[in-house]
Amino acid sequence: PGSDAARSSPRDTLGTDVMRLCSIVIHPIKSCGAIALERARVERRGLAHDRRFLIVDPAGRFVTQREEPRLSRVRVAIDGPAMEVEAPEVGRVETPLDPEQGELVGAHRVTVWRSTLEVPEVPRLSSFFTHVLGRPVRCVAMTRAAHRAISERHARPGDEVSFADGYPLLVASE
Repeated sequence: PGSDAARSSPRDTLGTDVMRLCSIVIHPIKSCGAIALERARVERRGLAHDRRFLIVDPAGRFVTQREEPRLSRVRVAIDGPAMEVEAPEVGRVETPLDPEQGELVGAHRVTVWRSTLEVPEVPRLSSFFTHVLGRPVRCVAMTRAAHRAISERHARPGDEVSFADGYPLLVASE
């Protein structure tokens, strides 16, 4: 006997509450459409393909839905080794999901929160997002050569994160 809440919570064999994973979601391009997955590979920087691309302004500062709500209308899909990106009134563009398999240009200094790093541009996506937002922006990629450390207060030396806000994995409760 117990409360309804206690009966509805999953319990392990010792009778203590356990966590249940309800969904797995990635955002290949930070602040654009999410992709729900049935399973995911956890890598050093987080889930595979999660937040490996980032939109930045001409000064290299990251651009998100917080300031550009139009990004919420950008849909992203994975088709084998390709990433398809689509936005109303702009159309669709395809690029390799692995940024190192596509065209990369230069080394651009970008800032995500308090982190600054140098990463290459993906010209095809830069052009696409410049049209979506109606202003000049770049889309840059997190390549294997790029390194973004996690705050030393909350990590071990050498821990890294992609373009996510601060940590490789985000766990949210329902």
